[in-house]
Amino acid sequence: MRHSKGIGRFGGLALGLGIEAALVATAGTAAAEPVSPPDPNVAASLDAAAASLSSAAADPFTASDLNVAISIDGMTLVHDGSATATSGTGDLAIAFGADSQAIATGGILDSAFADGVNSQAQATGGIFDTATAVGANASGDAFDGNLDSATVLGNDSEAVAEFGNLDSASVFGANSDAFANVGNGDFASVVNTGSAEDLAIAGGTGTIAPGSFDIADVFGTGSTALAGSDTTTPGDFDLAAALGDMLTATATGGSGLVDILP
Repeated sequence: MRHSKGIGRFGGLALGLGIEAALVATAGTAAAEPVSPPDPNVAASLDAAAASLSSAAADPFTASDLNVAISIDGMTLVHDGSATATSGTGDLAIAFGADSQAIATGGILDSAFADGVNSQAQATGGIFDTATAVGANASGDAFDGNLDSATVLGNDSEAVAEFGNLDSASVFGANSDAFANVGNGDFASVVNTGSAEDLAIAGGTGTIAPGSFDIADVFGTGSTALAGSDTTTPGDFDLAAALGDMLTATATGGSGLVDILP
């Protein structure tokens, strides 16, 4: 479409110049007076405009890439600029923005959506996993589980739902992290109301003992919430909530623990 519009504008310009030249010639003949030479500045401007339109018609996408990529069911439908999208059978991946990346592979009906400069969304290794990353340097990962969800709406933030089923991690705001991992049915959520870093971890706060059905919630700025197992002891049905600024809520290393601050 841009190619056709460029040619149309170039043709209109040529037609206009031709009409103008004809009118000038006619007026000169009727008056029996010599036609004065054209202003060199105007002529130079018209030449530059014509060259620009000709270049745009030859390569309409040189001026600016769209930076968009779409892949569905393993097939690349759109790939323009530095955005990349990769999908597997029955999966959907969409990326917008320079150096953005969306990956949905290794499962069935997984979806990944990345929107922002250097954003990344990955939904892999499970069934019905969803990953969304919106913002510059945003990262959302849902993998190695089923029905996992990772959502980021904010710059320089990360959400990860991994190594379990029905895990959910979400971040709303900048410079924050949420992890729902190791166990099943874990929920980690951050709503950053300021600029200081927030952190929420639900499930396995270590790397050895799993924790399931844990909730870690942060609403504020500069706060932390940890719920679930620690490095040695499992923890299930734990709740940690930091509802304010510069708080640390901890409910780890046991089951049925609750820590709500303030």
